Amino acid sequence: MSLGKGLPNLGNTCYINSILQCLRYSKDFVYLLNKHDTNKNSLLVQSFVELLYAGAPTKCLYTLIKELAKTDEFKIMKQCDAHELFLYLIDKMFTEIKYIKNPFEGRLESTVTCQVCHNESITEYPYVSISVQMQANVQKVEALLDEFSKEEEIEDLIQCDKCEAKTKSHKRLKIIPNNIIVVHLKRFTGMSKNHSEIVIDEEITINETKYMLYSTCNHSGNLFGGHYTATCMKRDGTWTLCNDNHVESLASIPPKSDRPYLLFYSKN
Repeated sequence: MSLGKGLPNLGNTCYINSILQCLRYSKDFVYLLNKHDTNKNSLLVQSFVELLYAGAPTKCLYTLIKELAKTDEFKIMKQCDAHELFLYLIDKMFTEIKYIKNPFEGRLESTVTCQVCHNESITEYPYVSISVQMQANVQKVEALLDEFSKEEEIEDLIQCDKCEAKTKSHKRLKIIPNNIIVVHLKRFTGMSKNHSEIVIDEEITINETKYMLYSTCNHSGNLFGGHYTATCMKRDGTWTLCNDNHVESLASIPPKSDRPYLLFYSKN
């Protein structure tokens, strides 16, 4: 039997289904794998790649769940975190398939500026998603990214190469995305969840480049009883709601909501 557009819930697997649906609509990602032969890959990566395409055999979903269950993070029947799964799958994928460039991997440029001599020390490191702190009030996605990148004073004294002494410094971050940028909203802190609404920016601008929203991974409920779904944009610009096996068309997404947990944007 093959899977259709929906994915069955096989026991607390909605977090898997929602991430798979968001990745199915990640064109810059899926197209890279069109001609890849998975025969030399692990069972986890084989089943994962198969599930990126509608019509995959149902056994692939069972295999993926079984392989994930071998880890400590994603045990069978355990309610798990969709963001952690996304990071895990992408890491496994591009650890095994090294010749394909990861379209999710961007760079964070960290600039530390000495307050005495204004010398700048710049360091770059990779990221796969940007985790932004949720606020108590309703905010736009782009505003949360601006807050993430804003300049801040470093509490500890930092060794300045030019002053040759430890001085007070400022630090700022610059996001340099690849073709896709995934924004993770930090809704969970300890045993509580932030239910604040966000304005769902369908377009954001980073470094004068526009990125368009194409899917969201959504969470309803709390840590003790929650459910994941996905909303994804079709080619004609309309949206579809993917709720496990149930898939329905949407004319549009709401202007603001308390459900989004991960937002997927692609370069316009």
